[in-house]
Amino acid sequence: MREVAPDSVPHSLALGRSGRVRLTHDLVVRVLADSDRPLDVRTVTERVNGLSQVAPLKPERIREHLKELVDTGHVERKGNAYHRSKRPYFEVSQDHAALEALVGPRIYEKLEEHGFRGLGDLAARRGKFRDLLSELTGFGDATAALLLAAVLVMIERGPGAAGRGPWGAADLIGSPYPRPYQHEAFAIFRGYGYQGQVIEAPTGSGKTLIGMMCIQDWLTTLSPGQSILVLVPTVNYQQQWVGELCYKETGLKLPPHLVFTGTPAQVEAVRARTGVMPAVLVMSYPALAQTGSGVGKGGFDRDSIEIFLMGANVRYVIFDEVHKVVDDMRSVSAEVTRVLTEWLQDGSLTGAIGFSGTAAAYRNRFSQLGLDLVHVMPAAELIAYGFVAPFAELGVPFAYSEREQRVRRLVDEYKELLKSFLNDAVGAPRLRAWFAELPMGDRVTMARGLLRMAAAAGADRDAAIAKRLEGWESGGALTLPEVGMVTIL
Repeated sequence: MREVAPDSVPHSLALGRSGRVRLTHDLVVRVLADSDRPLDVRTVTERVNGLSQVAPLKPERIREHLKELVDTGHVERKGNAYHRSKRPYFEVSQDHAALEALVGPRIYEKLEEHGFRGLGDLAARRGKFRDLLSELTGFGDATAALLLAAVLVMIERGPGAAGRGPWGAADLIGSPYPRPYQHEAFAIFRGYGYQGQVIEAPTGSGKTLIGMMCIQDWLTTLSPGQSILVLVPTVNYQQQWVGELCYKETGLKLPPHLVFTGTPAQVEAVRARTGVMPAVLVMSYPALAQTGSGVGKGGFDRDSIEIFLMGANVRYVIFDEVHKVVDDMRSVSAEVTRVLTEWLQDGSLTGAIGFSGTAAAYRNRFSQLGLDLVHVMPAAELIAYGFVAPFAELGVPFAYSEREQRVRRLVDEYKELLKSFLNDAVGAPRLRAWFAELPMGDRVTMARGLLRMAAAAGADRDAAIAKRLEGWESGGALTLPEVGMVTIL
């Protein structure tokens, strides 16, 4: 808000009473030191208020501060005017005073013993601060995250700066649209530093808006050529995200050419045609999973996923409705998520967050993928406050028909017969030996044309295919994903 109305909205400062007095003393001394002649009370008041660091002060209050400074010998009075004396004056450290005001003198003393003397120390050592605050006070990680979010607001460049960069995003964070619980969720994400946290929020509570607040914050540091990846369950979610990002009044109002929806192969084509990587990539879990699918590749194709991430220069990731991923921990989508969280942990990604409507039941599974459920928005409270409409879940009995059961049995029988034929009748070692005798160039050509292997790998596609095919030359019994070897033979 300050960026929109700097003359009306003061800086965010957290100071105790003594700190506020010292801050005003600092401003008065600074004004007098910058003047080559004595100044009257009215002029001092105008110049102090012009520094825009505090709410406007009245002349009567400035006169009291001038009297106190005269008594301490830092200011001299000449008639109705005042000028700076020669006595040295040391300004208060707002960074230190603000931290003491936030946590109180008792906790500040303990923090200071561990090297946390100011707000900047908290921002630089967030993980250590969360652990120490829990040890000193018994507060949980969520409280520490909210405190860190307040610190970041006071010392960092405002998130609204995204609109002044190359992206032209609207200031959603400083607008009246986000509700209190959405501001709280955003503050928790930001306080944790976007390091794999998941928040549970009921349907209709505005998870997309929280995600856009995070995107706005990320855009302040995103450079052209880098991108933000938003993963969603279905095409309907893709359309919803595009509408919110580009066209809704309550969205970021990003230019449509900066937002992409589709598959990894299609985004590579867009970049090749335009020479520009869109800032926000909205993709479905199945579309990205197809890139890493093990069909015809002998297993999960991690290389293709990493090649896509490097080519798109993905810096941040949003997992929308992430419970749909952990519902099946053996799925390709779960493997893709694991790759992304590993990139986050080793620093290849700057940040990643997740949303879910039913996250609490999957807490242990999130941990297996490197994600952490840190906050739950109670649906009953949001309904009671009128933010979310009352809703109910209805269960419908389901069972496969007799025909569907027969089809499933036939498919399972076919799979077993195929594996038995390849491994018992022909023999896996013989097939692998025949396969190894084929020239690698011919194998790569057939894998690319017949199996559409590594379709999203771009310029490195042949190298990725060759690496995968080399792995097929040795091993034990053939698996169904390796049936592509027989197709090539």
